[in-house]
Amino acid sequence: MAEKRVLFVSKSNICRSPIAEYTFRDLLAAASLTGIVECDSCAWSPEHVGEKVHPEAEKNIRIQKMDCSSKRARLLADSDFRDYDYILGMDSDDVRAIKAKGISGPVIGLLGDYAGGDEIPVIRNNRDLDEAYKRIVEGCMGLGTYLIISMNEDS
Repeated sequence: MAEKRVLFVSKSNICRSPIAEYTFRDLLAAASLTGIVECDSCAWSPEHVGEKVHPEAEKNIRIQKMDCSSKRARLLADSDFRDYDYILGMDSDDVRAIKAKGISGPVIGLLGDYAGGDEIPVIRNNRDLDEAYKRIVEGCMGLGTYLIISMNEDS
C-alpha cells in the first residue's frame, strides 16, 4: 500500500478534480513516486455521478499522454475519510462540502494551499480552463514537494 494517499474533490468530478488527479499522477510518475503516493478524485454532489470526464478537461489530460477514458465521476464516500491522508478541494465550496460530512481523520484543505493559497476557478469557458489548469499544475507541484519533504522527515 502507498505511504500517502491523496483525494482531489470538486463539485462534479468531471473537470477540475480529474485534471488534478491525472496531473498529479503524471508528476508522481516523473518523480518515480508511483505506488509510494497514490491519488484519485471524486465529487461531493451527485449530479454527474457515473459520467465521463468533460471533453475539454479530457483534452488537457491527453496532453499529458494519459488516458482517462475509463474515468467516471464518483461521489465522496465516508470510507474516503479512512482511506486517504489528504482530501483536497478545488475551492472553498468544495472544502465546506467535505467538512460538512463531519468525519475527521485526513488533512482537509485546498489544493491551492500548496501553491500560494489560490482557489481553482470553476470552469465555464476556455479561459477558465486555462487558468484552472495553470493553478492545478502549480498546486500539484507544491503538493508533491510537500509530500516528498514530509516523507523524508518521517523516515
